[in-house]
Amino acid sequence: MAAGWIKMRVALRSSPKVVRISSALKAELFRTVGGLHAVWSLVDEHTENGRLDGYTLQAIDNLIGWPGFAAAMEAVEWLKVDAQGIDIPRFEEHNGKSAKRRAMDLDRKRSAIIPRFIRRNIYH
Repeated sequence: MAAGWIKMRVALRSSPKVVRISSALKAELFRTVGGLHAVWSLVDEHTENGRLDGYTLQAIDNLIGWPGFAAAMEAVEWLKVDAQGIDIPRFEEHNGKSAKRRAMDLDRKRSAIIPRFIRRNIYH
């Protein structure tokens, strides 16, 4: 359902929530970022709105191969679970279709501005 990519922040590794997940799981920060990438990619691949009906914390752990990871995400409010499945809060803001469109538009605008700036300064 996705466009083949997910949005992740440059400073994600130093996020207090990543540090909390790493501490809870006694894991290195880069492993935690990799786990987040795996979960967010899974959700992006199989949903358009961040909701996976029928999924449980254990199902997420099994799919990414890391027991306890989904519960650690839930503890920092990056994953919510109910009797019907799981949700990724603010999914639409970060990885929904409109978020991806906004990110691509920003990238396109940056690409157009930077070469113009460089040309102007090189030739003057």
